[in-house]
Amino acid sequence: VITIDDDTISSRTDDILLGQSVLDTIHWIPDLGGDFTIRLTVDCDGDMNSANDTISFPIHITPMLSLTGFLEDSAGTRITGSLLFYSMFDSTEPLASAEIDSPGENFDVVLPQIHIRVKINPEFPYPSFWLDSVDISVLGDEWLIIVPYPQVLVVEDDEDTYRDYFTSSLDSIDILYSIWNRNDGEIDFAMLEPFRWRTILWFTGDETESTLTADDRRFLADFIDSGGRVILTGQYIAEDIFGTDFWNDYISGDTTGSGEAVLLYDIFDETRIISTCGEGSALNQISVDWMMPPADAIPWLVKSSSAPDTNVVAFSRNFSSGGKILFSGLGFEGIGRISPVQESRTEFFGKIFYWANPADIIENKNAEVPQNIQIFAYPNPFNSSCRITILYNGNSAGIAMNSRFHREETQCNKSTLKVFDIRGNVVGATRRVAQQKGHASHRPYIWTPDETISSGIYFVRATMEDGRTITKRIVYIR
Repeated sequence: VITIDDDTISSRTDDILLGQSVLDTIHWIPDLGGDFTIRLTVDCDGDMNSANDTISFPIHITPMLSLTGFLEDSAGTRITGSLLFYSMFDSTEPLASAEIDSPGENFDVVLPQIHIRVKINPEFPYPSFWLDSVDISVLGDEWLIIVPYPQVLVVEDDEDTYRDYFTSSLDSIDILYSIWNRNDGEIDFAMLEPFRWRTILWFTGDETESTLTADDRRFLADFIDSGGRVILTGQYIAEDIFGTDFWNDYISGDTTGSGEAVLLYDIFDETRIISTCGEGSALNQISVDWMMPPADAIPWLVKSSSAPDTNVVAFSRNFSSGGKILFSGLGFEGIGRISPVQESRTEFFGKIFYWANPADIIENKNAEVPQNIQIFAYPNPFNSSCRITILYNGNSAGIAMNSRFHREETQCNKSTLKVFDIRGNVVGATRRVAQQKGHASHRPYIWTPDETISSGIYFVRATMEDGRTITKRIVYIR
């Protein structure tokens, strides 16, 4: 006899011998979700105490919710895109998916009333992004998702080979980016209108010819002249466009050789060693260019720290228009680490976007960005300490990466921060760290797990003084 909360849902009689077993499947569909107790009682002929043949266990049935939703930018324009809904503890197989194929349409989805993660992939130029710890049970039956404006345009000009090497590092430092595949067409200024930072990251991978077409070079020249910032990386660019007007006017370095270079020195700000092999490297750097840059250039990567002026691999230049260019004869996809003390691609990108300094760019669209609480954690995953910055997004999304990284001014309420394990227990403690002058609105914390904290997934929850909360998932690797 099988009962659920004292209601019999199945009863059967079998003739079986001692040691034999019976397999049965019972289908039960509850009317509502909630807590239930399932009890199985076996009563054998001649059994004087059937209670000792009883199994009982509790279950929880999560109710489902039918949702209708929309994607909008902060100006109220309905946009298209796709959505993937995941459990908080498994981002490999989605619980459900939804599509919006035409502007103005909605998506429909049925989801369990639990906390979930949502991957949102809007139409270009809007960035893909995650919503963490969404409580489905409090959404009601209609859900409006505000899609942020992108910060950086990533131009993929390498036959779709090395995208993941760039996006993984950008994701780690919470950059909101949109990707344009150069094979889909040329870039124009109208495409850049929604971008909050006038910054382009352009990579060419293993392309040896037409790394930058004449139209590409004209566009980049006009972009820099208008105050834009360009990060240009590829191991064959110098060989391909040397001597062109764009090279002479904006890069203006003399090439002194090319070849393989296992170790390079990053001498920008602080000296770090960079490897072109090891963990995280695409292992494709066979023709790294070294150059002699112009006198007004700032060297970044050099082949030898003893002769930093004649074997420069990457350098930057600033222009009177406010525009900047960082040119690298090393493809950034080739950056790896042989030793943990070497600089990772993610750390190097932190320097790059600090140099690009997009926080100084004031755009009219800032007032249109929806007000929201945000948490930024860097590095993530981490293995020692994690810097966590909470901000209230009154004007702009902002970004916090490390103690050197310039942050955008925002309005921030008083906040408290706690770190939970996957069972909901508060673990360890965070400490406040000093804030940069002029950035008192930010709430920076450091979490350094002690020896009792094991590797795994943890959740940082910020609570503002008005009661609103937001949660971010972080990963600790010992």
